[in-house]
Amino acid sequence: MRNPSTTERTREELLQLKVQLDQAIASLQLCERYQILLGAKVIEIPSPPRDPFSEYHLMDDCGLTERDSWVEVTVDGKPIQISPSSLIVEQ
Repeated sequence: MRNPSTTERTREELLQLKVQLDQAIASLQLCERYQILLGAKVIEIPSPPRDPFSEYHLMDDCGLTERDSWVEVTVDGKPIQISPSSLIVEQ
């Protein structure tokens, strides 16, 4: 890129390629951090079919079929917010 004969357009193209490479490396690091392998199953949460303002909640059924006994899953004391387009990764 620092070569004086390199045109401005070539510099821009090389910079764009570097940005893409940086993003690819960051994606690989994320997969490595969470042990996400190529064969992992990824599910995208769909939009609610009836009410666009409804929300998804992640529940622990505690081994019971009665929904009144279910407990909402929290992380650091806060419910996990799942929205349309959230991804679930099965390893």
